Amino acid sequence: MDFLANENFPFFSIGLLRKAGHNIASVIQDTPGAKDHEVLKRVME
Repeated sequence: MDFLANENFPFFSIGLLRKAGHNIASVIQDTPGAKDHEVLKRVME
């Protein structure tokens, strides 16, 4: 399952999901400070 964690999603939880085998991208790691429309565009890709 694929997830995109926004900046307010706890980093600890991202790690737990990854350890459970989920594919999760993190805005705070990949594109910190991204505008909402940029995050939404990424979700639609």
